[in-house]
Amino acid sequence: AGMGARGRGARAGRRGGAAGVPARGRGTPPGAAGAGRGRGRVAARAGPEGPAFGVVRMGAGAEEAGEPETFGFELGGAGGGRTAQDVVAGPGGALVPFSLPLPLGIVFEERGGPSGGREVFASEVSPGSNAELAGVQVGDVFRASSCVFRVKGKVDVIGYWANPPKDSLRPGVFVFQESSSFDECIMAIQSHLEAVDLGGGWSAAPQAVALVLERRAG
Repeated sequence: AGMGARGRGARAGRRGGAAGVPARGRGTPPGAAGAGRGRGRVAARAGPEGPAFGVVRMGAGAEEAGEPETFGFELGGAGGGRTAQDVVAGPGGALVPFSLPLPLGIVFEERGGPSGGREVFASEVSPGSNAELAGVQVGDVFRASSCVFRVKGKVDVIGYWANPPKDSLRPGVFVFQESSSFDECIMAIQSHLEAVDLGGGWSAAPQAVALVLERRAG
């Protein structure tokens, strides 16, 4: 069981989607292609491992319902570091941070929320999965996640053809809003299959997902 997702009564994503995420870096650093030649062989050099995203609570929890809580998302790779992000729980809910290795072992679905909107929740947690071992429970509601997003490269108008713009994949945070869709939540989770730019010509897919879930009493 892995990075599964379903909603509106049909499966909207693939289960086990994160099972093939490599543990080692991908890409070739500058100048490495011709290095290590000897006796007709090319010496392979393992790249750095992908970042393990994490999340911690910063400060005390919310004193009243509807107040935001601040979480620090630990994001590796180029442009990473700790990013502070406010997250709000629904009525009667408590926010719980998780740092989960891939694959997760969660199936997400969409349903009506207590305030009349839509929400994304864990409908299944696979036995023995990383999610179960970390304490994720069926019914936990998606509130925020680390993600990987594409940044468009700068355009050199004068030397465009000689120096075309290069896109990069950077770590970030996706926070569920009232206008957020089920597909956006699943895309944020599945974006961890992308290789984050680590600098120096290296890139590697993240090894862990940072999640903030809401847990309701009863």
